[in-house]
Amino acid sequence: MGIKKITLACLLITTVHAAGSDPWLKITSANFELYTTGSERQGRDLVRHFEQVRSFFLQAFGSRLAAARPARIIVFRNEKEYQPYRPNEFASAFYQPGDAHDFIVMSSGDGEHFPVAIHEYTHLMIHQSNMDLPAWLNEGLAELYSSLEPRGNKMLVGRVIPARLHALANDRWIPLPALLSADHTSPYYNERSKAGMFYAESWALVHMLNLDPAYRPHLKDFVSALGQGDPAAAMRRVYGKTPQQVEAALRTYFSGNSVHASLFDVQVPKDIDAPEVAAGATVPARLALAELLSNNRAKGEQSRQAYEQLAKDFPGSCEVEDGRAQSAWHERKVADAARHFARSVELGCKSQPSLLLYGRVLGYNNQLQQAAAVLNDAAILYPDSDEIHLELGVALVRTGNYGTAAAALQHVRKVATAADGYRLYYNLAYAQYRLADTEHARESIAKARKFTKNPEEIALLDRLEQALAHRATPAPPQREEVGVEPANPPLSVAQGTLENMECGTLAKLYVRVDGTLHAFVIPDPTKVAIQGAGGESVELTCGAQKTPRPLRLEYQAVPAMPGVTGLIRTLEFK
Repeated sequence: MGIKKITLACLLITTVHAAGSDPWLKITSANFELYTTGSERQGRDLVRHFEQVRSFFLQAFGSRLAAARPARIIVFRNEKEYQPYRPNEFASAFYQPGDAHDFIVMSSGDGEHFPVAIHEYTHLMIHQSNMDLPAWLNEGLAELYSSLEPRGNKMLVGRVIPARLHALANDRWIPLPALLSADHTSPYYNERSKAGMFYAESWALVHMLNLDPAYRPHLKDFVSALGQGDPAAAMRRVYGKTPQQVEAALRTYFSGNSVHASLFDVQVPKDIDAPEVAAGATVPARLALAELLSNNRAKGEQSRQAYEQLAKDFPGSCEVEDGRAQSAWHERKVADAARHFARSVELGCKSQPSLLLYGRVLGYNNQLQQAAAVLNDAAILYPDSDEIHLELGVALVRTGNYGTAAAALQHVRKVATAADGYRLYYNLAYAQYRLADTEHARESIAKARKFTKNPEEIALLDRLEQALAHRATPAPPQREEVGVEPANPPLSVAQGTLENMECGTLAKLYVRVDGTLHAFVIPDPTKVAIQGAGGESVELTCGAQKTPRPLRLEYQAVPAMPGVTGLIRTLEFK
């Protein structure tokens, strides 16, 4: 056991120090980051091919992939370099999703390996689009698209795969009902003697459903019907045919003199032929390999060895410390992750994803004040990040800083998931409740209900709504902490003239005070009572004010919002 570990560690190290030089190239395009020990020409060709294929996938999968994160591609020069990372004895390429990056790994950049790489990339695209497909459809799509052929600004779909056609002509077929019901635990999928026909027949069926005029118009309906769980019933409902009838059609599909294929327009990035090429990429390449290993729970020990060796070879590298932090978090070693993140930030690494995760790690470890401080710094560096403001607001609620929390949460414009939507509006409602802002708390509770069907979360919302009904003012805080706001914090006063107002979910007033222009925020002005000097109601207009208007306001400072002086609590025009 010890000998194997040492051998693998040596492979990891010698791979990047062959011949006493740095063999790694980094080639970056619009949507890919490729590391290779092969030739630059091969790397450029491969990145170009992947960009063309991705452009096609944007049409095939639509808006599901519009915000998909860039993928990392690792291409080795030969089988020897690839061997320590190979998932099994057969794979010449594989894909692996991860927390921070998704990977495509290839044993070589030769053109003959492109189909296998695109097969794996198809799986990655399906994963990123959050589609839950049956095994035959997942593998059939991967096989169909593996033979994509660029033709100028178009992509040819449907080229015949000779090996699959040979299997269909010479081997025993799987009955179609059995193919449709097979999952990833099925012998058809896992046993080598049966998997060949599983892939061949899946490819043939997907080819026909995608490209035959008799089936293609109904493909989307069929895929949707498959989600109801009975593939035979879905086939009868959508196509009006039994699986046996579809199998009979499939057996004759390739028997003619021609095969259905289609050309699709693709729109590739303008700089597709001018990727950024950087030599001497040992550090980022080895970090990528260590991350690749850390994504595989079976290779946790190899990953730790890789990171430890990197720390020895490149002491003082913030990127190495950041990688060690990410790996420790992946293993849920929270204290180690926090320590490495702190060192990484100290050394100068302050990327948006890393600061966000650092804050989450501290919060998970119940280091709430530290989490709020890290996320506050992140909000200053990345003021447009909805994720950072959401995490900051949640951390501030947990520390009792309700006014500042409300301001940070109101800064969030869009949430990525229903879970984030619930967290946003539940925490905002609670902060508003503690600030005695009953009306807006009820509105936030109503919004939170739209994002959850979880009984426990619904019960929390019910209890919060009951508290609003039974208490006009919030209870005092249960405990006092250094640096924590009281429930009703003291307000600051400013007097000046209103010059401009930006409208939106979080309205922003620009007020000139003692010659300096300050920004203050309020909720939607249509829902806030704003008084004139005589107590009359005042209507505010968006945009530059025709005549600057004198006013007096009371506000709460909001250091979590860069460029904003405070959150308005009262507003009176003179």
